[in-house]
Amino acid sequence: MMWEQKLSEAQLQRRNKQMEIKSLQSRLKEIHAELDRTSRGEDRYLHLLTEEHSLIKKERGLLEEFEMLEAAERESFHQLSNRVRASHERERERVEKTKWWSVSASLVGAIIGIVGASIGNELRMRRIRDMLPVGGAQMSEMARILGEQNAKVTL
Repeated sequence: MMWEQKLSEAQLQRRNKQMEIKSLQSRLKEIHAELDRTSRGEDRYLHLLTEEHSLIKKERGLLEEFEMLEAAERESFHQLSNRVRASHERERERVEKTKWWSVSASLVGAIIGIVGASIGNELRMRRIRDMLPVGGAQMSEMARILGEQNAKVTL
């Protein structure tokens, strides 16, 4: 935020200086037009030349200040873009890290689920196997009793 604010301030200062220069250059154009209309023998001509000279000197100073302000603006922009680039890089790294953590967590969850399901199936199969011999013995006993009952009924 600091560099963003510095960039805004530098841009504002540069724009203000640019407006000063344009205003001064506009006045210089007016003076040139008046010089063209004024005869060299008039006192006004000398006054216009003196004013033109002082404005040209002032313009040089303003142009130097303008160049320094432009350099400061470029530096602020450079610093801001470096900060933004670094921030984007950190964000990209964070997203990448989060992605790998989520993939890893999904894999671990899937493995735990598979192991849990396998253990549950194995326990269920053991219970079924344990019940089969008992059930088989009971079935054969029931078949024998039914056979006896059928034999008695048919007699």
